Amino acid sequence: VSVFKKSTPGALPKAKRRSFVPNLIIFVLFPAFGIAVWLAIQPLKDIPATPAPDAAADNALAAYLRDAAASNPGAWSTNEAAVNRFLAANINLQPVENKLGINASFERAFVRFGNGSADFTMQLRLFDRDLFFRLRLAPEKTADGLVLKPVGAWVGDLPIYPALAPLVMPVFQPCAVALMDVFDITSTASSAEISPSKIVVKWSAGASR
Repeated sequence: VSVFKKSTPGALPKAKRRSFVPNLIIFVLFPAFGIAVWLAIQPLKDIPATPAPDAAADNALAAYLRDAAASNPGAWSTNEAAVNRFLAANINLQPVENKLGINASFERAFVRFGNGSADFTMQLRLFDRDLFFRLRLAPEKTADGLVLKPVGAWVGDLPIYPALAPLVMPVFQPCAVALMDVFDITSTASSAEISPSKIVVKWSAGASR
């Protein structure tokens, strides 16, 4: 008498059918989670040097922006290095206590200009590792004025799915608040163009300020 029970070809025992899907999910999700963590903790490969403080240049940048906005018409232009120097001097965020006991400190913020957009990056120190939160911004004219619209987000080298991008936006909020007093006036501009070498913001004649 055979000790093996003949099974129907192509059919799995019920116990195996019940465990197949959870096992498949674990098999797929665990490596995917590991890859996501590995990508998120990767340092950026192209990081600008930390600029030396230059209060006179920073004051000139802000004054030039105000004068351009007050002109009729007006234009304001600056390069990546000047913006990064301004960010280094004007963004200094303090760590916030949290119930989880996670000690994250703000290191700095910097930008990289591209064709039609700019990457704004926050560098945070978590335990003994640097984390980079990057937001790609593109100028867009709306009914509420000129805005910088988020068109992409990354943590390290890990791209954030567009539907999940709002979840990382609060990370950038303290930086936006710190810069609001100086750059809020750009919302009244008629256009802005970003290239790898510079950003140009223009106000048309007769535009309300």
